[in-house]
Amino acid sequence: MDKEACERNNIDPESLITGAIIGKSILYDVKAYGSKNSFLRDEKKHFAGSHFTKYKYGFLLRESKKFKKPIPILSKLGFFNVEYD
Repeated sequence: MDKEACERNNIDPESLITGAIIGKSILYDVKAYGSKNSFLRDEKKHFAGSHFTKYKYGFLLRESKKFKKPIPILSKLGFFNVEYD
């Protein structure tokens, strides 16, 4: 968990749900940031810190929906397929 990002966005890290899928979105595009300036122009749109490395990407999402009940799933980070009924 990025505690600096939580602090910057006024999020209590203790209130976050971990070990579960909490919602879904459609990933419709990926934005590549080629410079620190382009990255900082979108600063209010992403959770990433202000530190810039040579390769940064922003994932553009739409139709995001929070589930009524989290679905427990352990040991998964990043993008992955989910099998469900």
